[in-house]
Amino acid sequence: MARFKIARAPEGDLDMMDHHAPTDRHSALARRERAKILRRFVALDREAALGAVAASVAHGINTPLMQVYSDVAQGRDRARRLQREARGWVERGEVDELLARLKELQHTFDQLRADVLEVASSTRNVGVFAQARSRSPSVSNPTHLLQVAIDLAENGIRHRARFSSALCELPALRGSEEQIGHLFFASLMASMNAVPENGAANHMISVRARHEGERVVVEVEDTGGQRHVPVDDDDALDAFLLERSPTEVALAVCRALVSDLEGEMALYPLDRGYRLRLSLLTLSAAPPVETFELTPEVEPPPARRGRVLVIDDEPTLLGLVCQVLRLDHEVEGTADPHEALARVEAGERYDVILCDLMMPAMNGVDLFYAIQRFAPHVASRMVFLTAGAFSEKARSFLERGVAPYLEKPIEPDALRAEVSARVAAV
Repeated sequence: MARFKIARAPEGDLDMMDHHAPTDRHSALARRERAKILRRFVALDREAALGAVAASVAHGINTPLMQVYSDVAQGRDRARRLQREARGWVERGEVDELLARLKELQHTFDQLRADVLEVASSTRNVGVFAQARSRSPSVSNPTHLLQVAIDLAENGIRHRARFSSALCELPALRGSEEQIGHLFFASLMASMNAVPENGAANHMISVRARHEGERVVVEVEDTGGQRHVPVDDDDALDAFLLERSPTEVALAVCRALVSDLEGEMALYPLDRGYRLRLSLLTLSAAPPVETFELTPEVEPPPARRGRVLVIDDEPTLLGLVCQVLRLDHEVEGTADPHEALARVEAGERYDVILCDLMMPAMNGVDLFYAIQRFAPHVASRMVFLTAGAFSEKARSFLERGVAPYLEKPIEPDALRAEVSARVAAV
């Protein structure tokens, strides 16, 4: 995990802070102030972790990106050969040869799709970790959040240890996405940093998660070196002030987050290494979560061709989305949200309006409310595409569930299925 420097007083002043006037140190006011400072350090740790995550993901997607380049080159060459040779095979009646070459081409595109999905998954995971700012007091899908943390940490872990995980579907947890996601990631970082570099064959890190009554238990086990869990907020704060090891800092982060979540945390020594046990409170009932699953590769044709408007200020993405949706529907596209608003005001009718969320001229939120003022039935047909809500207004809009949204990048088949389902429902 990336480290950050902290301006601190000389050792003598720290001693005075720790030992001078002990009644002040243990007063309620002093405890509150130290807890507030500790939360600031935890927030700084999260920002530092984002830098480390971004660098790790950038390194990790190089391999699938190289494979994408290779697949594109192979697909292009095979398509060119097929174009040159297909007529001769047909004229000679060599249909089997033609079918074999088509199968090779299909295999190339199947591999390309798999590699693109791998890159998309990596970038989406960074977005989940970076933008976990939900105001909701609960996390409905902690299994997904734990898997995101594992995916983000795995590239760093595999250079130090063999890795395994055993997860299951977990019930909703009390706490925000930001808190719980940071806790999962910090627990993995505590283990990863405790294991020495260049010894992956000799070390192991594992993660297990299970449901026990009103709690979810997550255990991270490793074969790393000695450490201890901070006993209280003062001990956790000292890990930052005294610039202790990355493992001790990560455990201090875990201790602070578990305390805020009213959970429990324990560290057990093993014959070799340690087991960190996190116990978090569940909710008795979880709110529903809208998810968008990948659809099968072969979709039945839509019940009817609808009329779709696509709004995106990026011309390349606008063209791609329109091209995909024209397989099923009548599609119009514009890069100007003001033009889209004028079309709706003029009485143009659309079954679905697919709109980018973040645009410089007029963002999707403002466009939604502008349409809602005079045509609420049209606004109800808007679906947003987003690669991340960077403004407070946009984040709040998504969190309140005012309108449905799809996360970029989205697989073309999934986009077609989503739009066709909404067209059919009109």
